Amino acid sequence: MFKGNLGSDVTLAVLADVSQAGGGSLPGVEFPTVVVALASTGLSPQQIEERLRKGKVPILGRIKQDRFLLD
Repeated sequence: MFKGNLGSDVTLAVLADVSQAGGGSLPGVEFPTVVVALASTGLSPQQIEERLRKGKVPILGRIKQDRFLLD
């Protein structure tokens, strides 16, 4: 799935991270999570995000510390 949108030089890494709860009763509360970090030698994290979001099946993630992450 990723190669079709991003090319063949995509690397994946599984990392420990934190996510924040939405607003409401828990604004700013962080929870431990595991993420998949995508990287490409030819694409910036912003370009990865745009290509995946605009793909046939949109994939939404987030950018943190210059990495594209999937929770």
